[in-house]
Amino acid sequence: MVKITKLNVLKNHHIHFYFDDGMEKTVDFSQFISDAEMTKPLKDEKYFCKVKIYENGRGIFWPNGYDFCPDNIRYYLVEEENLHLKKFSVHDKPNK
Repeated sequence: MVKITKLNVLKNHHIHFYFDDGMEKTVDFSQFISDAEMTKPLKDEKYFCKVKIYENGRGIFWPNGYDFCPDNIRYYLVEEENLHLKKFSVHDKPNK
C-alpha cells in the first residue's frame, strides 16, 4: 500500500505529492471542487491550504472531513500520465 510522505500546496488548487516509493507528482484538484457541500469550502485558497496528511500517510484530508486516499491519487496520476502519453504519441506520428 502506497503512502504519502509529504505534500506541498501550490497555487490554483494544485498539490505536489511525495510517495514512500520515491514517486512524486502534482495533481490539479480544481477538477474535484464544485458547489457540493463537501468541496465548496475548498474553492477558498486559504481553506484549501489547510490540507493535511493522515498520520499513517494513508491519505489527505481537510478540516471538513473531505479526504482522498493515496491509492486513488496514484491511480489518478497513472491514468493522467497514460492519457498524456497517448495524446503525445498520437500527435507525434507522421502523417501518411
